[in-house]
Amino acid sequence: MSQQEMNYEEVKRTPPGTGYTSMSYDYSTGSQGQKISDHASFKAPSTGQRLALAIVSLAMLMVMTLALIAIGVATNVNGAGAAGLVFVIVLFYVAVIIINVLFNRKY
Repeated sequence: MSQQEMNYEEVKRTPPGTGYTSMSYDYSTGSQGQKISDHASFKAPSTGQRLALAIVSLAMLMVMTLALIAIGVATNVNGAGAAGLVFVIVLFYVAVIIINVLFNRKY
């Protein structure tokens, strides 16, 4: 008897007269020896995806840095305002680094 026929015989149907048909499966005998892993559906990022992330990250870092410098120059920021802009730039760099490390780590 094939596996497909065994699975078909394990189907349990609701009794007639209930107004609907529903199917439930009994997997207690058909799934012995099979493991379901959390990592089974995980696919590692390809080389192209890693390259794309690196390029986008560098472009965003450049745009963000230049934009904050332009804002600082346009508003004539000095002292505490300049320190705030530098702090925002550093936070953005740290966020990009963390995202890249998490994306490229090995499992």
